[in-house]
Amino acid sequence: MKHIIISCVLCAMAVLLPALHANAETSKTYEADSVFARMQQEIELRVKNSPDVKAAIEARAQARQEMEAAQAAVAEAEQTLQGNTVEKARKDAEKSLKKANKELQKAQKEYDKLTRNIEKEISREKERAYDSIAFDISKQAINDMHFVIVAERIRGKYGYSVNVNETTNFILVQGDRATVQFALEGFWSGPNGMGGLTFEGSITNTEINIDKKGNLNFSMHINGPAINADVRFTLPKDSNYCEATVTSSFHNNRITFSGTLKPYKYPVHQGRTL
Repeated sequence: MKHIIISCVLCAMAVLLPALHANAETSKTYEADSVFARMQQEIELRVKNSPDVKAAIEARAQARQEMEAAQAAVAEAEQTLQGNTVEKARKDAEKSLKKANKELQKAQKEYDKLTRNIEKEISREKERAYDSIAFDISKQAINDMHFVIVAERIRGKYGYSVNVNETTNFILVQGDRATVQFALEGFWSGPNGMGGLTFEGSITNTEINIDKKGNLNFSMHINGPAINADVRFTLPKDSNYCEATVTSSFHNNRITFSGTLKPYKYPVHQGRTL
């Protein structure tokens, strides 16, 4: 009986995903967990020690000195102009003041440009640091076999995709046990009571390796009482976003979960399990 229900649900995915694709809603976002909250301190440290940021700050310091020198030249030219009553001397002083003002404007523009460069460089460095640290944390969670992939989108066997709720669409790994759930809420209840399917089982045939580009490749097999399935994904270097494909041994049905891989400290809502 279970296999009949499973077959109906998985086949319905091919029909439902195209229909939902046109009316998909924006996915929900998780609040930061304590694991990622501590990343801020590490990011700030990397920004502080970044050679590119240091170089940009030094360039702006030099520009500031030039700007201050130009300001002093303007002040001197103004004083010279005020102190001259002879027409020729005044004209010369006016020319000097005009030149000094141009140099000041040029120095000010350069200073402003370098200030913007610093802001851009800090932003780039923060992004690089965040991605790198997030990857390291995710890699450790995978090695510990204690992680969850929360999906913001799921894609069916025939390529149709839809935005979904992250708290109810996930692949959860806890030691030697795994749970897979998809839930197309608001359309029909499904076996899990949430508009989809939930199954769990024991994990076997786990493989984890890092390729030449630094990407992490992961695969495992889930043996469950209702469904057996293979799960595969690649975690790109310096990223914690991945696409995990779940292939059921039952009629070779396939669903892809696109989302963020996180240590399992995030809330997920699990429905009825097959």
